[in-house]
Amino acid sequence: MNKRLTQILDVSPYTITCLFDTGEKRSIDFTEYLQTNKANKIIAALLNKAFFMNVVINEVGGLVWPNGFDCSARKLYYWDENLIPA
Repeated sequence: MNKRLTQILDVSPYTITCLFDTGEKRSIDFTEYLQTNKANKIIAALLNKAFFMNVVINEVGGLVWPNGFDCSARKLYYWDENLIPA
């Protein structure tokens, strides 16, 4: 089954806590990913804390930033195993 984000619960510098349509809450830390891929100008823009905070859920249930960088809900769901207990 395809996973979808239903809500962004919290955004702090480089970490997003979100709710999936499965009812699970997950916290995704982008710090290492952004540092590793900062040579890419689109990704490097997300290192600006104010810009990072402008994330929204797109029409297919993933995350997207104003510069077009997006991340699918499936990728986010399996990012790591940081499930947040209910």
